[in-house]
Amino acid sequence: MTSDFLVRVTPSVSKVVVEQEVVLDGKLVSGAFDNFMDMGIVGTTAGTLWYINWSDSSIIRLVSGHRAKVNDVVFSHDESRFATCSQDGSVRVWSTGSLELVVQFQVINQACGCLSWSPLSSSDGSRIAAGYGDGTLRIFQLTSTEMEMKLRPHQEAITAITYSASGHVILSAGSKGLVAVSSPISGVTIRVIRDHKGAAINSIQSVSEQCKRFGLEGNEMVLVAGADRRVSVWATNWFKEKCDLLDWLSFPAPPSSEVRLLVLF
Repeated sequence: MTSDFLVRVTPSVSKVVVEQEVVLDGKLVSGAFDNFMDMGIVGTTAGTLWYINWSDSSIIRLVSGHRAKVNDVVFSHDESRFATCSQDGSVRVWSTGSLELVVQFQVINQACGCLSWSPLSSSDGSRIAAGYGDGTLRIFQLTSTEMEMKLRPHQEAITAITYSASGHVILSAGSKGLVAVSSPISGVTIRVIRDHKGAAINSIQSVSEQCKRFGLEGNEMVLVAGADRRVSVWATNWFKEKCDLLDWLSFPAPPSSEVRLLVLF
């Protein structure tokens, strides 16, 4: 995604080929695509949401967008729904099939910066964790359409958030580089990771991964990407409160607060 247009590219033997290009009504700042990269939702600085389908070249603007910049877009694990959040403090959940609004949550005078769906293993994917500009984290229950919990693991804006692969903890990170590990049951902050301190965190991802082959105990692997152009890799077992640094990855690129580094497993 670049500026106010979106392109689809595919690699060939010796070059990258632009297959399609879509021009929208504002600067693209967020988006998510399905596992096949055929269909996705993108958000703009104008608060608009667009459905993109590369397979049939269709583009649909969602009627009920947001009133301000769309900060994050995430699909549920079965891709039947997707959630969006905005600078206006709203979190909205949509049906992927009908593109209709299913439920929405509103927090007054606080921007919502990032979202994460709970894993199917922990709660049937019926909860969403949202990070806000005042350092608070809220858990919304979709079945009851209520806020289930509010906690404040950070003193600054939350810039990235994810449930662990098992759903046992929530990892959140702030603009000052601290990563907090919190219990979605008690709301207690179990651990604070300070290795990226001083650099805003752009993305956190967690997957199930047996770490014995790396010589460490753990059943999940966590990647944390920061504005310092580094990615830390962690072997974790949250049931035993274990979190061991496995490796650092560095990228030779100019630092920029406008670049959102995405880590894909």
